[in-house]
Amino acid sequence: RGGGGRGGGPAPGSKRRRAGGGPADRPGSKLAKRKEDGLEVESDEEEQQFDESDGEVSSDDETPQDKRLRLATEMIARIEEKERDEVDGHDIDAEILSRRLRDDLAESKGQLRRQIASKCPATVDPSELRRYRHRGLPVTCLALVPESQLVYCGAKDGSIIKWSLSTGERLIEVEGKRAAAAAAAKAAAAAASKANMYTGSSAAGDDAGHNGAVLALAVTTDGTVLASGGMDRLVVIWDAESLDCLRKFKGHRDTITSLAFRRKSHQLYSGSLDRTIKIWNLDAMSYVETLYGHQEGVLALDALDRDRALSCGGRDRSVRLWKIAEESHAVFEGAGLSIDCIAMLSETTFVSGSEAGLLALWDSQKKKPVATVPNAHGPGHWITAVGAVPYGDVCASGSNDGTIRLWHADANKRKLIAATTIQVVGFITAIIFEPTGERLIAAVAQEHRLGRWSREQKARNGFVLVPILPKKSLAA
Repeated sequence: RGGGGRGGGPAPGSKRRRAGGGPADRPGSKLAKRKEDGLEVESDEEEQQFDESDGEVSSDDETPQDKRLRLATEMIARIEEKERDEVDGHDIDAEILSRRLRDDLAESKGQLRRQIASKCPATVDPSELRRYRHRGLPVTCLALVPESQLVYCGAKDGSIIKWSLSTGERLIEVEGKRAAAAAAAKAAAAAASKANMYTGSSAAGDDAGHNGAVLALAVTTDGTVLASGGMDRLVVIWDAESLDCLRKFKGHRDTITSLAFRRKSHQLYSGSLDRTIKIWNLDAMSYVETLYGHQEGVLALDALDRDRALSCGGRDRSVRLWKIAEESHAVFEGAGLSIDCIAMLSETTFVSGSEAGLLALWDSQKKKPVATVPNAHGPGHWITAVGAVPYGDVCASGSNDGTIRLWHADANKRKLIAATTIQVVGFITAIIFEPTGERLIAAVAQEHRLGRWSREQKARNGFVLVPILPKKSLAA
């Protein structure tokens, strides 16, 4: 029933006609007195329109106040359900609900600050790590849907795999064109040999999958659309549930290295070695515009809620914050020989990692880093991936030495303080956090995602799930 207030009574401003007569029938009413004086004046506030068919208020007559009340009630119900899941089904008190509402409001304004650095452990027991093995070529990129506990990974063999974090199952795999064609040819050859006849490969003309390494993945906040890019210069759009190919976009002239969705939207940014960033509108499945400025290939992208994108240009030694609505961008320079990876902590603070092993913390109001850590992973080890808790105070860096390090990022005090070290074997090629900061997911490979400058034979391609915060600390 739309338009009803609490307790079933009519909401303020709703239109309803009384079944037993109008306001004029009430003795002493203002309208009755006016009738006695020979005047008859009708008022919208006094005349209530009622749905004669069933005595209910029509949904078309729902006032803005009623709609706000209904949406607020539905939102509170969703929040209570989510919080109940996070605290193992216990009752939700008013304080937890109030905190969550404040967080949602602050997040919508880009002002949320999740203070979780003090809760990070000094060490993580290796037995608590959960490993997911990919038996193909090295994993290069990850995308996470936290609500449904799904992870997508892309690899150098052109494959894209959908995993369930809760069960550890490999749900769906889309093979790269080369691998699919080879497998089909092998199966066809075996069948032809058995039947003593020749048949051609049926997979050669298949349009699904990438013809080359997949180097970038991104998924929408609602978990409905997945985007991928790689060495074939195509941005491929997938149905995130079934991994059916929806659309392929051409336009980049070189390898696509990075993808990012604006949160809570279907606006996609793609970065390429052709030194450009392109914007796509996936609601209309269309190209929007191209951003120019980098002097070298774009190696990484990130975005949060505002209509902005953050990018780094490798050997042009710059980080650029693109302000899409204002049609301008800010340039930040001077942190390492080659800035290879970036991650946004908030709309105004972000971190970067360089080939020289320099980890830097930036503020959008400053042209130079506000804090740096030279040789963050030791001399001779470059930073191959960084990640950050959205609107939080924790970031992570990964290196070619197989080390993942958590850092307390304090832009106000201009400090990056080492918090936790996790050791695995191999190259860290990607790092993503759950939005709450409870867990971290890192892609591990035998070699760097963009080349084969060195190789770690003992590494196992795949990704690792690292618990950071206990659930009880989240409810605290």
